[in-house]
Amino acid sequence: MRLCLVGCVRDCEPYLQALFSEIENRHHIFDDFRYIFIENDSKDYSGRILERFQAKNPYGKILRLPSLLETLPDRIARIAHGRQLCLDEARKLGWDRPSDLFLILDCDDVSRGFSLQHVKSIVEGSEFEWDALFANNAGCYYDIFALRHPQWCPEDCFSEMRDKPVFMSDADAYNLYVKARQIVISPKGDPIPVNSAFGGLGIYKFSSLNGSNYSAIGKICDETCEHVRLHEHMRRAGFGKLFIHPELLVHHRHKRLSFPQKLKRSVLKRWRRLKSNLDLT
Repeated sequence: MRLCLVGCVRDCEPYLQALFSEIENRHHIFDDFRYIFIENDSKDYSGRILERFQAKNPYGKILRLPSLLETLPDRIARIAHGRQLCLDEARKLGWDRPSDLFLILDCDDVSRGFSLQHVKSIVEGSEFEWDALFANNAGCYYDIFALRHPQWCPEDCFSEMRDKPVFMSDADAYNLYVKARQIVISPKGDPIPVNSAFGGLGIYKFSSLNGSNYSAIGKICDETCEHVRLHEHMRRAGFGKLFIHPELLVHHRHKRLSFPQKLKRSVLKRWRRLKSNLDLT
């Protein structure tokens, strides 16, 4: 089993040392292990920490993009760009065994308690057919933006908020389309088939990513989660066995933003972009 671990880094200084200690101490449990980290525009010492780690551990690559914020001011497009760079670099390894793995990890507080041994045990114990496995959270499942499930979350939650019925308040729309879906998933449950998910950690078979790529843009004027676009590509290519694995726990201390904060960050921003575009046509 070979594994390539990748992640995008921006202002992740408090979490990097523990993650790097885990890599240094456990990477040998795989037949081959590589890492790729993309860093951009950090205001803390993340970039320097990455460079020091690479100097001690030359079996990976660090790419620093100091002006990406100016080039791509939109956060989703910026993250999609970084994840795609990671995937492009990983493909240069030329790995093509059925057991070769691509693991993408959020390098913020999601990485607290990250265990390579746990990842290996999950993969070895998953005897069902799968193309990708996604994390559960020790608290409520928080990542509704990346989630697509026929009953649980069939559409983009923020688009649903934008298109809410006229009689529904903004606060009620947020509670219905986002907050109510942030449920607790028992770690003892069965894997949950999904059309898309992430939750801060995703394990992919390299062979299942063949020809699939990240993209942040869906319909005109409609930002879509970059994971959703990747998984759409995978399903069209015949690699649609995607699961949330309840035992694959991360420990993200999810703080549910108050409705006004969430509205300001997401819905209004997208609505104004849409309205501006419509005014120009």
